[in-house]
Amino acid sequence: MDVQFSNNKFALHKINLDLDNTKLMIKQILWMTAACLVYLSTTHAALPPFYESKKEIESILHSKNLEEKIGSAEALLSISRNRTGYQITTNSHTLQIDLIYEPQQMPGPAHYRLLFHEKIPVNIQAP
Repeated sequence: MDVQFSNNKFALHKINLDLDNTKLMIKQILWMTAACLVYLSTTHAALPPFYESKKEIESILHSKNLEEKIGSAEALLSISRNRTGYQITTNSHTLQIDLIYEPQQMPGPAHYRLLFHEKIPVNIQAP
């Protein structure tokens, strides 16, 4: 009877060790999940590149600053992406617009503001 009792005691001890290991694994998984969530919340979660650039160009085209800078007498010939933002070329000027990205607290579309530089005259020959 004593042998059987000691075997049961060993079995209970083994079950306790297994429970302790399981608790430790659950704690580690929870900490890793929390760390991932914190990391993801501090990163920029922009839209896919096509939609992000579309949103940027639309915000430039709908800006009152663009109308004030180039006026209604000029035609837009091109909009091209560069290192700091976009360059707009009209029939007589180029205009640099910088995108200044703001830090985000939560994932989602990028937040930025537009910085319009002074327009520069250009000579474009008609074909």
